[in-house]
Amino acid sequence: MLKLVDSHVHLDELENVEEVLKECRNVGVIAVVGVSSNYASSSYLINLPTEYYGVKVYVALGVHPWTVTLEKEQPDLTLKLIEAKVDRIIGIGEVGLDFWLKEARKSQDVRDLQVNVFKLFLESARKHGKPVIIHSRGAWEECLTFAEKIGVEKAIFHWFTGPLDVLKRILDHDYFISVTPAVEYSKEHQTAVKNTPLENLLLETDSPVKYAGIPAKPVDVVKSLKGVAKIKGLDVEDVAKVTTKNFEKVFSVKL
Repeated sequence: MLKLVDSHVHLDELENVEEVLKECRNVGVIAVVGVSSNYASSSYLINLPTEYYGVKVYVALGVHPWTVTLEKEQPDLTLKLIEAKVDRIIGIGEVGLDFWLKEARKSQDVRDLQVNVFKLFLESARKHGKPVIIHSRGAWEECLTFAEKIGVEKAIFHWFTGPLDVLKRILDHDYFISVTPAVEYSKEHQTAVKNTPLENLLLETDSPVKYAGIPAKPVDVVKSLKGVAKIKGLDVEDVAKVTTKNFEKVFSVKL
């Protein structure tokens, strides 16, 4: 059977985590990474078991750019939680910038706040030697530039749909791109996958985000797998093997 990893799941937003992860073994998903978006989700994730039904549950903590304006104390609280639980977490995320967000388009103050919070988490990632999971919609170059300046060693650009010149710089740093089921229809995402070596790709679902109106679950990482295989002209078995190996490399784990 295939051995797959869903490297980006919002476990706190799923209705029944235990049942969802139980399904994973049926399609070969052996591990997931629960990413947080605020302090509440960080607190939830850090208390989850490390395994359900043989599926390993890893955790990444951060503050999503959509939530930075909701409660200004969230970044500090989440950063403190990272410090306290650094041995439990596998990475920092989901963090980043979203300049396509309605509030960010209207307000320089909102964009500045996103930047300030993002930089705090990049510093934390560098300090602890953790990979950072980056949301970069509409701010692809800015996200990369800050990661470069702060000296982040490992980064994953989640659901990348940005320009090829930025992608080239991402790959020059040996950073990674994570692929969602949107690869089935998104031309921008397909272009990114086509121009990224298989050795720099991870698979994910961003569950429970909706694709074609249907909420995703970790089992849908198979769609990401098949999308990559189709674009690369490879067998799904080969893509599964390499992307799982990539996961082990970037997150320094052995599955």
